[in-house]
Amino acid sequence: MNRMLRIYILFVIAIVGFCFIGIIWTQNSGIGGALRKLGRSNSEYAQARNQLLLGTADPMNALVGFAADPKKSIAARSQALQILQELSGRKTIQLDSIQIHHLLSDTTRDMRLITLAALEKIGCANDVFAFTTILHQARDTAMFQQSWRTLKSAMGPVRGILMDPSDDARKTIDSCAAVQEHVPYGKAEEFSRLAAYYQSKGDTADARRFMIEFRYLSHWWITGSWDNKKMAGFYNQYSPEKRAFDPNDTFMLDDGSIARWIPIDTLKTETWGVWVDLLALLLKKTYATAYIVTYLHSPSDQDALLLFGTDDGVKVWVNDSLVFGNKIFRACQADDDAVRIHLHKGANKIMAKILQDVGGWGFQFRVADMNGDPMPEVVCSRMDTVVEGQGTH
Repeated sequence: MNRMLRIYILFVIAIVGFCFIGIIWTQNSGIGGALRKLGRSNSEYAQARNQLLLGTADPMNALVGFAADPKKSIAARSQALQILQELSGRKTIQLDSIQIHHLLSDTTRDMRLITLAALEKIGCANDVFAFTTILHQARDTAMFQQSWRTLKSAMGPVRGILMDPSDDARKTIDSCAAVQEHVPYGKAEEFSRLAAYYQSKGDTADARRFMIEFRYLSHWWITGSWDNKKMAGFYNQYSPEKRAFDPNDTFMLDDGSIARWIPIDTLKTETWGVWVDLLALLLKKTYATAYIVTYLHSPSDQDALLLFGTDDGVKVWVNDSLVFGNKIFRACQADDDAVRIHLHKGANKIMAKILQDVGGWGFQFRVADMNGDPMPEVVCSRMDTVVEGQGTH
């Protein structure tokens, strides 16, 4: 009897042991076990990544919950966002408003920047209003720029519908137009398309609503061109950066020729907007740097958005303070970049340098309020005093 009892006890212990081992194995091999490895060593992160990306269960909700948990370390939460970003590259995922709000609930600056950067790369987060709110609340340049990039990414599906002439897309174009109307990004391009769309439907009221004068800045001084081989112009400080602005000034260029400030008042119209074509204005057309200057006259002290597209890179100064730089190769598109600026009552000097590699070369700027809507009270002029007849057209 004692022998049988001992055998029975050993059998029970063995069963319990196997169950315990199974539970531990399941915990370590499942989603929860993988998440517990985040924020540790590189090898454990690699194991967790493989488990989550190659496993049969969908880890999206678990990754969102983990990344939003303020009790976890920033390193562990950042790794969860990296894996979520990789997951979005393997299959289409859609984060709803609740998940986005959950991810952005941590107002710690560093974590919010990391989260916004991940959501930008995921590119399928649909709560554009959450990003617009953060954009309005941003108090430093890094937060504003990251919010703007994330908003651009989130607006991709909406812009795709607005630019799609198919019947299926037109079934939802009205709802997308309502979204576009309440966010600052992309209005210049999309509203012009919407105006044409409603005009084609015979809906003149809505067409007129979207035919807003977008306050493109058309009165400029332009000079150039300096060298920009290997994007050297982005870093080099040429004469217009070193001297006080004088429209009668002249500059010695790299080849020994003399450059002057050229006044322009016209814009070239394209389907996506209007722009200044520098290829038609300056002799040097490749690997070149040009400078542009104008003034914005404001009736009061106020904040505004300066929205612009350039081909290629750009640096921007407001009242001689550098406010933005983007070393990039790209075509010119409406509202590609934005910066929050403060306008003083009276004249505000806007200067930029536009960098050219090869191909097209040009720019377009507009000024708007924090919703991306026009500011008709702000007047653009080439001079530091308003000249009759010079408006922002």
